Amino acid sequence: LIADSLTATVKGGRLDLLEAKGQPARFSATLTDGRPVLGEAASIDFNAAKEVLLLKGDGLLKQGGNQVNNDRIEFNLKTGHFNAGGKGSNGRVEVILQPASE
Repeated sequence: LIADSLTATVKGGRLDLLEAKGQPARFSATLTDGRPVLGEAASIDFNAAKEVLLLKGDGLLKQGGNQVNNDRIEFNLKTGHFNAGGKGSNGRVEVILQPASE
């Protein structure tokens, strides 16, 4: 996680929430199946208990040649699934998918 500012919230001696802000804030991770994922947004919240990232403001999520753009993207690090748009978002979700190789 790379950011201009980072705030950590600890509850019961455990990390609860990381709030990153930047121009943009960025993260990278490797999923359990070995696939790398990259993301960036004006702010990124990481819910440690759920292992979920919330990208807010000019969000971009990349997995291989695939990418999703929206001002609100929720990404689950455990499953690799994402939700984009929805409540609190502005604009349309843009998705670019690369064809599967045979």
